[in-house]
Amino acid sequence: MLLSGRLRRRLSGRSRCAPGSVDLNRVNPRRENTTVKYLLTMTMTTPAALKMAEVPAAERVKLLRQLVDQLKPEVFYASTVRKSAFLVLDVADPHVQLRKAHLALEQIGAEVTVDPVSNLDEFLEYISSM
Repeated sequence: MLLSGRLRRRLSGRSRCAPGSVDLNRVNPRRENTTVKYLLTMTMTTPAALKMAEVPAAERVKLLRQLVDQLKPEVFYASTVRKSAFLVLDVADPHVQLRKAHLALEQIGAEVTVDPVSNLDEFLEYISSM
Protein backbone atom coordinates (compact mmCIF):
# COMPACT_ATOMS: atom_id res chain seq x y z
CA MET A 1 0.00 0.00 0.00
CA LEU A 2 1.38 3.41 -0.94
CA LEU A 3 1.22 6.03 1.75
CA SER A 4 1.13 9.76 1.25
CA GLY A 5 4.19 11.64 2.43
CA ARG A 6 2.28 13.23 5.31
CA LEU A 7 0.91 9.91 6.54
CA ARG A 8 4.27 8.17 6.10
CA ARG A 9 5.94 10.88 8.24
CA ARG A 10 3.31 10.47 10.97
CA LEU A 11 3.73 6.71 10.98
CA SER A 12 7.53 6.72 10.82
CA GLY A 13 7.90 7.49 14.53
CA ARG A 14 8.14 4.77 17.13
CA SER A 15 4.71 3.28 17.74
CA ARG A 16 3.42 1.05 20.54
CA CYS A 17 1.22 -0.79 18.04
CA ALA A 18 1.94 -4.23 16.67
CA PRO A 19 3.87 -4.37 13.38
CA GLY A 20 1.54 -3.79 10.47
CA SER A 21 -1.13 -2.04 12.54
CA VAL A 22 -1.89 1.67 12.57
CA ASP A 23 -2.02 3.77 15.73
CA LEU A 24 -5.11 5.90 15.01
CA ASN A 25 -4.04 8.52 17.56
CA ARG A 26 -0.79 9.01 15.65
CA VAL A 27 -2.59 9.35 12.31
CA ASN A 28 -5.32 11.65 13.64
CA PRO A 29 -4.13 13.52 16.76
CA ARG A 30 -7.66 14.82 17.42
CA ARG A 31 -8.57 11.27 18.52
CA GLU A 32 -6.33 11.42 21.59
CA ASN A 33 -8.08 10.91 24.93
CA THR A 34 -11.04 9.28 23.22
CA THR A 35 -12.18 5.74 22.94
CA VAL A 36 -11.76 3.54 19.89
CA LYS A 37 -14.24 0.89 18.84
CA TYR A 38 -12.92 -2.62 18.30
CA LEU A 39 -14.62 -5.59 16.68
CA LEU A 40 -13.87 -8.84 18.49
CA THR A 41 -14.76 -11.90 16.49
CA MET A 42 -14.99 -15.04 18.58
CA THR A 43 -15.18 -18.35 16.72
CA MET A 44 -15.59 -21.59 18.59
CA THR A 45 -13.39 -24.40 17.34
CA THR A 46 -15.17 -27.70 16.79
CA PRO A 47 -13.53 -29.38 19.84
CA ALA A 48 -14.40 -26.38 22.03
CA ALA A 49 -17.99 -26.33 20.74
CA LEU A 50 -18.39 -30.06 21.39
CA LYS A 51 -16.97 -29.64 24.89
CA MET A 52 -19.30 -26.68 25.52
CA ALA A 53 -22.27 -28.77 24.31
CA GLU A 54 -21.62 -31.19 27.19
CA VAL A 55 -22.16 -28.38 29.72
CA PRO A 56 -25.78 -28.02 30.89
CA ALA A 57 -27.68 -25.24 29.09
CA ALA A 58 -28.21 -23.21 32.28
CA GLU A 59 -24.45 -23.13 32.91
CA ARG A 60 -23.72 -22.12 29.29
CA VAL A 61 -26.19 -19.24 29.58
CA LYS A 62 -24.67 -18.18 32.92
CA LEU A 63 -21.13 -18.30 31.45
CA LEU A 64 -22.14 -16.20 28.45
CA ARG A 65 -23.93 -13.65 30.65
CA GLN A 66 -20.86 -13.36 32.90
CA LEU A 67 -18.64 -12.90 29.87
CA VAL A 68 -20.87 -10.16 28.44
CA ASP A 69 -21.13 -8.46 31.84
CA GLN A 70 -17.34 -8.48 32.13
CA LEU A 71 -16.67 -7.15 28.62
CA LYS A 72 -19.63 -4.73 28.44
CA PRO A 73 -19.86 -4.75 24.63
CA GLU A 74 -21.69 -1.96 22.85
CA VAL A 75 -23.06 -4.56 20.45
CA PHE A 76 -23.25 -8.36 20.60
CA TYR A 77 -24.35 -10.54 17.68
CA ALA A 78 -24.09 -14.32 17.43
CA SER A 79 -24.23 -16.62 14.44
CA THR A 80 -25.49 -20.08 15.29
CA VAL A 81 -24.51 -21.34 11.84
CA ARG A 82 -20.83 -20.38 12.09
CA LYS A 83 -20.35 -20.90 15.86
CA SER A 84 -19.25 -17.25 16.03
CA ALA A 85 -20.02 -14.15 18.02
CA PHE A 86 -19.25 -10.55 17.12
CA LEU A 87 -18.73 -7.96 19.84
CA VAL A 88 -18.10 -4.25 19.43
CA LEU A 89 -16.25 -2.77 22.39
CA ASP A 90 -15.69 0.91 23.11
CA VAL A 91 -12.12 0.88 24.42
CA ALA A 92 -10.26 3.68 26.19
CA ASP A 93 -7.10 1.68 27.03
CA PRO A 94 -6.57 -1.01 24.38
CA HIS A 95 -3.40 -2.38 25.94
CA VAL A 96 -5.29 -3.42 29.08
CA GLN A 97 -8.91 -3.84 28.02
CA LEU A 98 -8.27 -5.79 24.81
CA ARG A 99 -5.85 -8.15 26.54
CA LYS A 100 -8.42 -8.91 29.24
CA ALA A 101 -11.15 -9.45 26.63
CA HIS A 102 -8.90 -11.68 24.53
CA LEU A 103 -7.93 -13.80 27.54
CA ALA A 104 -11.54 -14.11 28.71
CA LEU A 105 -12.70 -15.31 25.30
CA GLU A 106 -9.80 -17.74 24.91
CA GLN A 107 -10.70 -19.36 28.25
CA ILE A 108 -13.79 -20.85 26.66
CA GLY A 109 -11.76 -22.24 23.76
CA ALA A 110 -12.57 -19.58 21.19
CA GLU A 111 -10.31 -18.27 18.46
CA VAL A 112 -10.34 -14.49 18.74
CA THR A 113 -9.53 -11.73 16.26
CA VAL A 114 -9.44 -8.05 17.17
CA ASP A 115 -9.86 -5.24 14.64
CA PRO A 116 -10.27 -1.48 15.12
CA VAL A 117 -13.49 -0.33 13.44
CA SER A 118 -15.25 2.95 12.76
CA ASN A 119 -18.62 4.09 11.55
CA LEU A 120 -19.01 5.59 8.08
CA ASP A 121 -18.62 9.22 9.20
CA GLU A 122 -15.43 8.45 11.14
CA PHE A 123 -14.04 6.44 8.24
CA LEU A 124 -14.76 9.20 5.73
CA GLU A 125 -13.09 11.74 8.02
CA TYR A 126 -10.08 9.43 8.35
CA ILE A 127 -9.59 8.92 4.62
CA SER A 128 -10.14 12.61 3.85
CA SER A 129 -7.29 13.47 6.25
CA MET A 130 -4.82 11.29 4.37
